[in-house]
Amino acid sequence: MQEDMHFYGTYALAKAAGIEKSSAKEIAYAAQFVDDSTKCDSDWHSDGSLLYGIATAHSNGQCVKNVVSNAGDHQKMTEEQRRVWVPFHFLPGAKGSTFDEKLVCQKNSSVAQEMMMHHVHNGEGKSFYKELLGIAAHVYLDTFSHYGFSGISSDLNSIKDSSLNALDVKNTEMKDYILGKKERFFTKYRKGGVVSFFAEKATASLGHGAVATYPDRPFLKWEFEYEKPHGGEKSET
Repeated sequence: MQEDMHFYGTYALAKAAGIEKSSAKEIAYAAQFVDDSTKCDSDWHSDGSLLYGIATAHSNGQCVKNVVSNAGDHQKMTEEQRRVWVPFHFLPGAKGSTFDEKLVCQKNSSVAQEMMMHHVHNGEGKSFYKELLGIAAHVYLDTFSHYGFSGISSDLNSIKDSSLNALDVKNTEMKDYILGKKERFFTKYRKGGVVSFFAEKATASLGHGAVATYPDRPFLKWEFEYEKPHGGEKSET
């Protein structure tokens, strides 16, 4: 998802839940900042302890440095995938029998619901409560846009080439914008016109790289086919 949902959508939901304006804005800001945090700042405390920050923003420009030599091998998951992609953007749905299947993100999963309620009830009264709610909201909302994909390099994230299509985009200007974004997304990976395949190989099938930014557009109806159908399969969203 993008700013339209992570900031404005979160803000609207917080207000609808009865949270006052300034607090709702703080929660929404924290939710959006997960996608905007690009610095790994650290802070030494007076007692000698160290707070080590993690940049939670993820961009497909980072994909190449996040690849692994053997997709699907959990022993070869990069630190970035473990610490950022999986917990902040592709919360595992814990379904299936294999390691890769259990890491596939599931829409509104029981794991996501438990995570959200844990933070709601156990963070109350803490100085960082609103920020915690915003971060949790980001993770929870991403289960609706990223479901069917995982935050590791896995063959389960691969799709059949040329199977990605946007459906029923009646507004010409919007259609041109979406297709333009898709084209720019794939340009860096294009080889011989076989776009999705090389995007997958360049990113070692990480996240939803094979379907560009389509999952992040809540207004878009689209379709594709997995190379290896699995429990998170979707043909339209």
